[in-house]
Amino acid sequence: MVKSIVPYLPRAIGIVTMVSFAMALVPMAQASPVPFMYVDLPDMQDETDNAPQMIQSDVNWIANNQASKNIAYVGQLGDITNGSAANEFQTAHNALFPLNNVSGLVWGTVPGDHDSIPPSGVANYVSYFGAANFTGQSWYGSSNSSTGASSYQVFQQGGRSYLVLDLEYHAAFPSTAEINWAQGIINSHLGMPTLLQTHQYLNYDGTLLSGEGTTMWNNLVNNNSQIFMVTCGHVENGATIDGGEAFTTATDAAGKSVYEVLSNYQSIDNTGDGLMRLFQFDEANSKINVSLYSPYVSTYNNLNDPNTNFSISMNFDSRLGAAVPEPSTLVLAAAGAVVLLGYGWRRRRSA
Repeated sequence: MVKSIVPYLPRAIGIVTMVSFAMALVPMAQASPVPFMYVDLPDMQDETDNAPQMIQSDVNWIANNQASKNIAYVGQLGDITNGSAANEFQTAHNALFPLNNVSGLVWGTVPGDHDSIPPSGVANYVSYFGAANFTGQSWYGSSNSSTGASSYQVFQQGGRSYLVLDLEYHAAFPSTAEINWAQGIINSHLGMPTLLQTHQYLNYDGTLLSGEGTTMWNNLVNNNSQIFMVTCGHVENGATIDGGEAFTTATDAAGKSVYEVLSNYQSIDNTGDGLMRLFQFDEANSKINVSLYSPYVSTYNNLNDPNTNFSISMNFDSRLGAAVPEPSTLVLAAAGAVVLLGYGWRRRRSA
């Protein structure tokens, strides 16, 4: 009895008559990864109080450009309000939460020092920006169990899943409980490329802030090499663009690069002028392109300033781990016949 292996083709594909046993499985070429965008909305307390239309302008621009620019994630870096008042949070909530309705978009926020002023602390922040406001969003992870003010999200791009940790600002420095919470989230997403966003981390000269920054670096970032980028706000040095920007590349305990970016424009025209920091992840060219943009005040767009608009060189596979390719189209060639996808194998017996 002779056994032979023949292709089994599901009925959905139809019947193909094989006239030759010369067969080859040929994977079709993978397309280059499509660039995607990560957007940071820095300290917006003065916009909330004096010009909420600037926040609405940012949100409208994001919604209108999500598909064309492949905007994957939007993060707000804290200081949503000036005084932690409920009416301020309501204004900001009304301006930002239309993002929940943008298909394909993931987003998150962190509280700043202005969002946690006693006596309410972070209570109002949690009421207006905590987990209950993201019900039904599958990408939203559990909030910090101790305060409800830290959270995480996961989004997918280019064959990778990315983890975003939104770590709460804490008076003086992040508490052990918050660090332990963040470590627990990392442990449950081991190896997943991770972006950390928090309120206070870098000074305007690119050094770590002595409380929050050093605590997070020593107890979280340095020993978790899957964290490849940290973005933050809070600090500024005068009412200039450069005064609210810093960029540095640190090296963690595993010898991996960590890209750290400060953005804060709250003193520009006493509002912030709707300025956003855009990060374009361009894997095909091994670049993260960083730029400044405001849909409300075009003066700042396309500035010729290397501190504002610059590129970070990064080999994505080397730093983040190889992407999982999208399912390839396989070509079954048999005497000139081509069959796409959906093949299987079975044994046929013959006497």
